[in-house]
Amino acid sequence: MSATMLRRHHDDEPATWPRYLRPGLLAAALIAVLVVGVQTLAPLVNPPVESIRIDGAMKRLQAADIAGAADLEPDQRLFDTDLVELRARIEALPWVAQAQVSRVWPDKLAVKLVERVPFARWGDSQVIDRDSRVFTPAADEIPQTLPQLSAPQGHEAEVAAVYEELRLRLADSAWSPM
Repeated sequence: MSATMLRRHHDDEPATWPRYLRPGLLAAALIAVLVVGVQTLAPLVNPPVESIRIDGAMKRLQAADIAGAADLEPDQRLFDTDLVELRARIEALPWVAQAQVSRVWPDKLAVKLVERVPFARWGDSQVIDRDSRVFTPAADEIPQTLPQLSAPQGHEAEVAAVYEELRLRLADSAWSPM
């Protein structure tokens, strides 16, 4: 017998993976752990929106108007919410002059509103605001105590400025418009 010993394979010895497969198996195991970890942690990092906080003076708007325009799904996630689209939907409301929308972690959206200040009725069914922007609220929301102005499209600011100048000049006279 020689001095070299051969090792025999026995059925009771555990099988081992070939050395060239071990890095691939390790990578697959790490990916599986990452996938399970992300799925487990995602609801904690990106929770559902529970409420909308509304800041800003509202005389004609109601919180329900803002919530209706937001139109969030019941399971809408905080970081899955498209703030640009949400802002556009809120600013589409007639009485909203400007809106800013932000996320407040862990589970809120914040909306800061600037409500339009009506300056005059415009034509038969519209209103012009203090920034000379014409908008169309519901007919029953148009203040009938406002003066009524009208002009061709594109002349809103000019007509509003002339009216304001006349109103100031006639303020202490018998011909005061207001």
